[in-house]
Amino acid sequence: MKNAKEFFERLKTDEAFAKEVGEALTAKREAGAKSYYETFIPAAEERGYALSKEELDEYIQSQEAELSEEELGKVAGGASCLTCL
Repeated sequence: MKNAKEFFERLKTDEAFAKEVGEALTAKREAGAKSYYETFIPAAEERGYALSKEELDEYIQSQEAELSEEELGKVAGGASCLTCL
């Protein structure tokens, strides 16, 4: 089985794979999955990737970016929504 790093890298670089995984995640949620563990881990395993809860948490945390000053101003009400477009 391939590892989590390979799974997430492929998600970033392979649009068809990302779409396929996205559809699988949606199907799992519609089937009653209640957490991202219940969606991501099985979807990865079905595609030959080993993915643990810890690796999934690490990935999600790594994707959380800090807001720029401009974005922070918009969130704080420093700009109208019309200028955000």
